Amino acid sequence: MASPLVAAMQVSPSLSSLVEVLARPWVRHMEYEEGIAEADDPVGHLMTALGLPLCSAVALLYHHILKAAIIALMTTMTWCALNSPPSKPPRTHQDSSGHERASYWTPRCVSSKGLL
Repeated sequence: MASPLVAAMQVSPSLSSLVEVLARPWVRHMEYEEGIAEADDPVGHLMTALGLPLCSAVALLYHHILKAAIIALMTTMTWCALNSPPSKPPRTHQDSSGHERASYWTPRCVSSKGLL
């Protein structure tokens, strides 16, 4: 997640300055937490107090949504495979103009409107 920001900062001094302004309070708070600084930064403390739970919630939601999407996709694919006729070679027939055409089967879970 940091790579695009770092790349943008390398070409934009103004973005680098903005990131420094936003990161400096957090850095001072971390220095206090590690015993390097004697005074805490209240803005950095607030950023940490709000940021850690927020980032944890976003990560949990992201992972659960991703897992749910994969399970739904696998369930749909399995259902389609189980409810489709076995694979057969295409049958040929003559269309109204007398040309020979191949007709392929369509799985029952797929219609002209998409998945059923």
